[in-house]
Amino acid sequence: MDINTWIIFATSYLVITLSPGPNVILVLQNVLKYGYRAGLTSIFANLCCQLGIVCLVGFGAGAMIAQFPLLFLMLKILGGGYLIFLGLNSFKKNEKEISNEKLDAQDKLDNVSFSTLYKAGCLVSLSNPKTVLFLSAFLPQFLDHGTPVIPQFVIMFLTMAVCVLNIHLIYSYFAVSVKYKLTRRLSKKSSIHNLKKMLKRVTGGAFILLGGCIIFSQK
Repeated sequence: MDINTWIIFATSYLVITLSPGPNVILVLQNVLKYGYRAGLTSIFANLCCQLGIVCLVGFGAGAMIAQFPLLFLMLKILGGGYLIFLGLNSFKKNEKEISNEKLDAQDKLDNVSFSTLYKAGCLVSLSNPKTVLFLSAFLPQFLDHGTPVIPQFVIMFLTMAVCVLNIHLIYSYFAVSVKYKLTRRLSKKSSIHNLKKMLKRVTGGAFILLGGCIIFSQK
């Protein structure tokens, strides 16, 4: 892959990453609730899944899914259904959450295991089967078949990882900044409680919307 092709690829994927999706929503949700460490865990899970998807694309998984509409439909329903489940779950407020409201982000993070955050990140990352189809159509456009293909896939994945890491962290920084400013202005306990409730509803609604889009979108 020559430098000009890489620049076009990096710029294109950077623009694509700027569009908020389920992974961004999950990262923001975890950062606001547990702190940056939880957000980085979600990003790491996303990148691990992206690596797996890139490998699948290299072996032609996208073409296989495209040839089996029923399989694609089942994956869409499962993926979109999981996002809707996450959204609905965000609206719930059980007694344990109420008793834990006084805990700070570090205390809450201590009560959530790495594996729990990692699994959730992987499931959200794999929730949209269109990702495989999209990358199957997107990545080959930048391949030079006159040179070894594997090193090119490695370069593309590393580029994708850098784009995802930076964009997600930028989004997280702005989200935390806005939350901090709003929390400082809202001195009353009830106002802060309402802010937290609003944030949960926003992220929950986003998951439901994205899940519905995945299920009902045309192929």
